[in-house]
Amino acid sequence: MRPQFRFLVLAASTVLVACLPTTADAATTPFASKSAAQILALTAAAMSKAGSVRLVNKTELDGTAAFTLTTDSSPNQGTQVQDFSGGVETIRLIGRTLFLNANAAAYSLDYNVSNSTLANEWVRVPSSNANYSNIAAAILMPSLVSNTVGMKSLKDLGVKRFHGLETVAIKGLPLNLTPGTSETQTVYVSMTAPYLPVGLSTEFLEGVNGAGTSVFSHWGEDVAVTSPTTSVTATSDDFP
Repeated sequence: MRPQFRFLVLAASTVLVACLPTTADAATTPFASKSAAQILALTAAAMSKAGSVRLVNKTELDGTAAFTLTTDSSPNQGTQVQDFSGGVETIRLIGRTLFLNANAAAYSLDYNVSNSTLANEWVRVPSSNANYSNIAAAILMPSLVSNTVGMKSLKDLGVKRFHGLETVAIKGLPLNLTPGTSETQTVYVSMTAPYLPVGLSTEFLEGVNGAGTSVFSHWGEDVAVTSPTTSVTATSDDFP
């Protein structure tokens, strides 16, 4: 099955070590009177108002770079490009219409389909297909907002530097945590209005130790997604 590295928005053209946050000198924040939950509520509202974003993620498994993901998201359409150990796939989502273009390695690694007849061509994946929900997850803004701020057992870590910027870090457990896995997530919120997230880091255990870092950018910019000129429709036989 396709890897479920929900958000590790792996850093844009930087290695993981360079992305890890450090404690900043600043001791005061604009959120002094607000709880961690209230800060995340401000962040969720700001994300929804911005309407679109680019999210770049890099995830490492047991210290080995293994997964990169770039997502351009808006309320009703988005794109995503993934590289998982040489398995490369591009996704276009327009409303609920999903198109996938993947190489043979991606079909094998992500979906356990060997020698796929669909490799390297655009494929329309019906919403009834067993793979649809997993592929489409967290591409559109509502899901992205939910996955970013949807946490419990919150802890305000105070001021941290992320990519050279002073942020307020909120750590917690993802609400949509995969059963049987252990995962923590930290959101780094800008200290200037409108208090959008600057980044996200995740540590998890899914059979192997892993960590990921995500970077948010291009807030409010147009996300234009077009349907492929030609495509074939996946069936349960060729894409189970």
